[in-house]
Formats: sequence, structure tokens, C-alpha cells
Amino acid sequence: VGTISLDFVRPFEGAVDPAEVLADVQRFHALGVQHVALGDTTGVATPRSTRAMFEALAREVPGAVPIAFGEESTRCFGWFHAAQAPARPTGVVLCRPVGYEGTCAYETYTQLAERLAQAGFAVIRFDYHGTGDSIGDDSDPDRVPAWQACIDAALDELTHLGGVSRLALFGVRI
Repeated sequence: VGTISLDFVRPFEGAVDPAEVLADVQRFHALGVQHVALGDTTGVATPRSTRAMFEALAREVPGAVPIAFGEESTRCFGWFHAAQAPARPTGVVLCRPVGYEGTCAYETYTQLAERLAQAGFAVIRFDYHGTGDSIGDDSDPDRVPAWQACIDAALDELTHLGGVSRLALFGVRI
């Protein structure tokens, strides 16, 4: 794991160019580092500046990039896998099962996402509201409508991050 401490906004120069950060991330990858964490050294990063930085990196960095998306009250955690060249116009949202089946399918879904990205598809895999690393609790009311809202939010996020014009869903049970 590598860590890059940076100012998202410099006091005199303004916003940090994502290309500078990308160059550092690529140096880490060249050294064999698989996971790179970014830290805001001055504490002035905003949700907007952080999202802009991660979006710029998500399109260029190989592998999965952690993302959070959806409404604030139903925020979902997931992973974005950028399409590798040549990119296809279709993106895939992976909807894994919940509970024990979801735990058993985790590695399979991860490998599927990686292979789809290698084949040129932009991919999002995520945890439903109240499961995994997403906010909420499994005892919250209206589980199924909340999970459906997560799927809708994942489709919107994939359209935005992946720049795709067509969408596909893949899931096994709920």
C-alpha cells in the first residue's frame, strides 16, 4: 500500500492538477504497489474537489477505484473498474446477492469485474444500502426499495464515470 499526501488546493497556486497526482500513482504502480491512498494534508478538500480528483484518476489508473455514490441518506460504497482499451460503449453494474451468498460470491464478482474491464467494459460493483461497507443497517425499514434505489444510483454513477451510452445489469438473487 502506498500513500500520497497532497494539498487538494494549494494556498497560492490553487487546485492541484490531477495529472501531477496521476504521475505519482503511476510511479507507485511501476514499483509494484497495488493500492494507493490519497490524503489531504491541509484539510481543505471538499466533497466536490475530492470527487473531481478521484474521477480523473479512475479513468487512468489500472484496477479498481473505491467510490461512494447515491443520495446522502442511502450512500453506497462500491468499486469502479475503468474499461481498458479499446473501450466499449456498454457498462455493466454487478449486483451481487446479499447475506451469506454475497460473502461467498465476493471474489467471483471481483474477478468478473476485472475481466469485464479487461474486455473493454466499464464496471461498477457495490454494496447495497445497509450491507457491506455502505451506510445503513440491515434492520432499516424498506430494504427492497432502498436496494432498488442503490441499483438506480449505480447505473447513474456508471454512466457518469464510465462515459458509457448503454448499460447492462448482472445479478444473482437478492
